[in-house]
Amino acid sequence: MKIAVCICTRNRPDDLRKALKSISASLTRPAQIIVSDDSDDNQAASTQSVCNEFAGVTYLRGPRRGLASNRNCCLDSLQGDIEAVTFIDDDAAYTPEFLGAAAAILSKSPTKTIVTGRERKNGQEISPGNVSFWGHQSVPILGSEDCRAIVINATLFPRALFSQARFDEALRYGYEEADIAAQAQAHGYRFEFAPDLFNDHFPSDINRAEYSRVIEASRLYSAYKRYRWLQKKPGKAAAFSVLAPLHLMLHALRTGKPANIRHARESVRTAFQYYRMEARRRSLSQSTVSPTTLARPKSASAETLTTSVVVPTYRRPSDLKRCLLALKTQTHPPTEILVVARPEDDDTLSFLRSEAAILPEVRVVPSYEIGQVAALNAGWEAAKGDIVAITDDDAAPRPQWLERVVSHFASDPSVGGVGGRDWVHERGAILDGSREVVGRVSWYGRVSGNHHLGVGPARDVEVLKGVNMSYRRSAAIHQRFDTRLRGTGAQSNNDMAFSLQLARSGWKLIYDPEVAVDHHASVRFDEDQRNQFNAVALSNIAHNETIALLDYLPGPRRIAFIVWSILVGTRVCPGLVQVLRLLPKEKALVISRCKASLSGRKTGRAAWRRSQSGVSEASA
Repeated sequence: MKIAVCICTRNRPDDLRKALKSISASLTRPAQIIVSDDSDDNQAASTQSVCNEFAGVTYLRGPRRGLASNRNCCLDSLQGDIEAVTFIDDDAAYTPEFLGAAAAILSKSPTKTIVTGRERKNGQEISPGNVSFWGHQSVPILGSEDCRAIVINATLFPRALFSQARFDEALRYGYEEADIAAQAQAHGYRFEFAPDLFNDHFPSDINRAEYSRVIEASRLYSAYKRYRWLQKKPGKAAAFSVLAPLHLMLHALRTGKPANIRHARESVRTAFQYYRMEARRRSLSQSTVSPTTLARPKSASAETLTTSVVVPTYRRPSDLKRCLLALKTQTHPPTEILVVARPEDDDTLSFLRSEAAILPEVRVVPSYEIGQVAALNAGWEAAKGDIVAITDDDAAPRPQWLERVVSHFASDPSVGGVGGRDWVHERGAILDGSREVVGRVSWYGRVSGNHHLGVGPARDVEVLKGVNMSYRRSAAIHQRFDTRLRGTGAQSNNDMAFSLQLARSGWKLIYDPEVAVDHHASVRFDEDQRNQFNAVALSNIAHNETIALLDYLPGPRRIAFIVWSILVGTRVCPGLVQVLRLLPKEKALVISRCKASLSGRKTGRAAWRRSQSGVSEASA
């Protein structure tokens, strides 16, 4: 039996070396050894060097979107003659007998069988545990007939399973083994528990703090998915979706620690995000444009994807120069650069002519209407690349920006959009900080941006930021930036509206902090002067956000959003509760801001209703 051994690693070269040594000591030689490396850039060379110490190891640069995605990266690289697949973590090690003994059991078992054993975690024997109602893998099994779970570090899968099931890439870390077991069971597979099969596991502390942030969200999501879609028990799924978050929050409250309460709240919020994404993908399974309908093709190479960079600009030639020179130094040069300018913008057009000798080659695309929406649509329609990357004229993409963007699209054909961090330069300093939650929409419509502060690995999001966003042109071929949005310049939230529309279609949006630009927030030539209050500008912000969210949210959540936006709101667009909170500090100013915000909410709701009934803004 030809076996492939897959090792997913991240920032642990010393542990990886031990894992590879255990394979060398195996009494049965695997037909293929794959190492998929999600390490940070400063660790990748060390990891690859370790792989080079061992003959026959295939080293892959991983997708850096979490463990499940990394496991799928290994599966995409299997040789055609592989019959069975096993995974171990980089801090685990095979016993010499494991591969041969597991293969012998699998070869004598019925076709749809998965062989699983136990692991010795720092010497303590760990057996597979069936999943409890709460989603914990804690129910003892009584034998093979009762086994519905695996120990991922001691399991041999028939390759045929992965033509029907994939690791769920919403699961950045944790419970991906429970989910793949549930998928296997739904496809009719049985589990052969062999208690004499052992591998060793020596859990590393490296990455552990980062992983702990998402483990509870993974548990909530994987259990809900199991009940609702795999076991097809909607009543049980509904009960779980109410009781499990309450159970987690009550446990956190009992500890009395604010950090635990914040972690529980964020875990629930993240899990609901995953629920919605999975529900949306499944509901669009009949759509011809949804990625869920596409067989997963062999990922395109980065070299075959063409790229168009679109830069809208207006009267900021010095900023534009910095941007274009940054594009000239990209490690992955763009196929074309499109500068979108208004015909009357003499400053920009004169600059492009006078500085042509030192600038990269650009194509000027005219925009005949005021506002960023018209400029973005003009650039989008003129772009010819497979990938359309958009940045602002006051941004300077870092040298590996486009290379990282393209790598995400090349590695996963279900990715429709990619964004990253914009490092904001302000008052002579770089605005620093860190946020784990980026680009998310709560169940009641509160948007967490934080794109300028995001840290950690690449992750799925719902909202990308305009200064640093790229899209697969085929995913949004019939999509345009929303002309219902108000404003004479920046037209805030046009990026939110565009990305939410794509997410609603079932495409995956990725935020990767390593996809970075430097953002030198420059002067604007409209009513929106960033941190200065202007009633018209604030009303436009609220108006635009309202349209984007009413488009995106399903019926009950629309109602929740409308109520929340009026009664509570945000610091930027305050509702009534925010007024009471901010009144001692801002006094009359917060009342004016609330009036502008509520006015924008009202006009946004009216514009959205008109669009639903087919009435154009012009006729209204």
